[in-house]
This record gives sequence, structure tokens and C-alpha cells, in this order.
Amino acid sequence: MQAQRNQADYDPRFVPYRSEVTGDINRVETCIDRFGKVSIKDRRAFAVYVLLPLRA
Repeated sequence: MQAQRNQADYDPRFVPYRSEVTGDINRVETCIDRFGKVSIKDRRAFAVYVLLPLRA
């Protein structure tokens, strides 16, 4: 989704199709819904993984 967002923001020739945008929105909503059903422990672990740099 980030690549599509960048394309929409920075490519003046980009013209999205409504059906593609609707499909993308549905996929993101599904991901958010599924993430909300994961245990709080696992959501917190994911947040730490995303926010902090990995140590070698």
C-alpha cells in the first residue's frame, strides 16, 4: 500500500481505477480487523518489533 500511496502522491500521470482503490481499501480494512483480533501481547510485541531497530 505504501508504494501505491507514493505513486498517487508523486506521479502526476497516475490515474487510479475506482475498483482497484475499493479493493485496496477492503484489503486494508481486513488486515486492520484481523490485527485487532490478535492477542494484546502479540500486538505489543509487533509494535516493539516495528518501532525499535534490530540489534545485531
